Amino acid sequence: MTMSTVESVEGRKLHAEAEHLREGGSIQEALLKIRSAQFSYIKDGDLLGLAEALASEVLAYRHLGEGTGHKEYLDFALRAARLSVEFAEKSGQKEALALPYHTLGKVLEDLNNWEEAKTYQEKAIGVMINNPPPQHNRPAYINEMRIHWLSDRYMCGEKEALSELDKVLAELEADQSEPKYNRDVWLSGGFMSKATILKNDNPVGARKAFVKAGEIIKSNPDLKLRREQWDRMARELKS
Repeated sequence: MTMSTVESVEGRKLHAEAEHLREGGSIQEALLKIRSAQFSYIKDGDLLGLAEALASEVLAYRHLGEGTGHKEYLDFALRAARLSVEFAEKSGQKEALALPYHTLGKVLEDLNNWEEAKTYQEKAIGVMINNPPPQHNRPAYINEMRIHWLSDRYMCGEKEALSELDKVLAELEADQSEPKYNRDVWLSGGFMSKATILKNDNPVGARKAFVKAGEIIKSNPDLKLRREQWDRMARELKS
């Protein structure tokens, strides 16, 4: 395939519909829609759109894996994530790499591959600093990436990353420039990540972070998927 800056109008339309379906909890329908978007992106030569659609597919598979407990969905997610990186690199647009790197890092975290996850989250942050995609070029988005990177560092034995993680969470919580939905999703996810990494080292700290995440989620009824994740985590903590 050759490098292309073509934008598929039909692909973007289908892609947006898929995102809406996924956020509404209709995961299987979202997957069907995102596949149609991918076909349109390929037909129109929009490699950047294709890479982003694959990243969207990854999120759907991750949600299915979490919701059903079937780890096979993570295998699909990992393949789609690596393919997303490949197409983003082929697009020739450096700014296109931030989201695929970040998404691949998330899947690697799901698989407890902390070292490789840390590497890709660091790459994603580097792109955001040096070649930021316009639609994501804002402090809150970078801080969301930093939360993952710092959590990965902690799991790799770099315990000093915890204090920096707390600073990033505080920055994100104080950022009023970001839409409330985005901030609440990322902030609640950040506190859930903190609860996860502290589970064995500091059960009391983990519990505080988990409760904080719950407060954010319960205050925003739009966070349906995050509430499902939090409820699953609550059951795991009780078992």
